[in-house]
Formats: sequence, structure tokens, C-alpha cells
Amino acid sequence: MKTTVYHQVAFHEMDPMGVVWHGNYANYFELARAALLRELGLDYIQMAEMGHQWPVVKLRVKYIRSARLNQKLAITAELKDYKNSLTMTFTIRDAETNTLITKGETMQMAVNTRTGETAITNPAYFIDLISKALNVTEP
Repeated sequence: MKTTVYHQVAFHEMDPMGVVWHGNYANYFELARAALLRELGLDYIQMAEMGHQWPVVKLRVKYIRSARLNQKLAITAELKDYKNSLTMTFTIRDAETNTLITKGETMQMAVNTRTGETAITNPAYFIDLISKALNVTEP
């Protein structure tokens, strides 16, 4: 499953060199990740209420071109794994020209909100919720 959100680069996202500051690309990934989770019927508050949180434990970014002021970005998140971790890949493109700007990947691991322990795999209820949303039947 994948989803795309759109964002226009604002002045406060720029660095002194006149391009988007490198750390803002993680924020762009988050915009698309949250939208994809909403499409699956989940949000971070609901996930925490179910007993787990999913912090980012791995972030990979490949900068290809710089985004610039007022540029409209198409940010796509694609779900790659939801059984062992919550892993998504991302592409950021110029919304008008489709030129690739940045790509990346995040991995999130389930952490029990009560004990603080990291789970080795996602909890069964989480896997079931996403499987149902994707119309995937488990063997």
C-alpha cells in the first residue's frame, strides 16, 4: 500500500544556502507516514492506547537534489513491512515535473507503553488490524 501527500516548501524550512535544510526531509517523511497510517485506520494516539508506541529506530535518506522555496513536493510513503517492524520507503518528487529529489526508508519497532520493552515483532493485534485494512488473509 502507498499514499502520496503534497507540501509546498516554506521559508522557515530553508537553510542559509537557500535550499531545504537536510533535517526537514525526515519531517516530510512523517507527513506521508501519518497519512498512510490514517488510510489504514490508525493514528499514533490510537496505537499508544492499544499498548504500544512505534518510535523510529532507523532512518535512511538519499539526497539527490535540493528542494527549494515554494516548490510543491509530492511525498509518497509505501508500506514495506508490518509484521516484524513498521517499515516504509519514501520518495519525494517535484509535484510539477516529477523529478526525484530525495528517497529514504524508516523502520519503527513496537515498544510496550507500560514496560518500555521493545518487541521483537509487532503485536498480533497490530498485524491483524493492518492485514484487515489491506484485505490480506493470514494463513
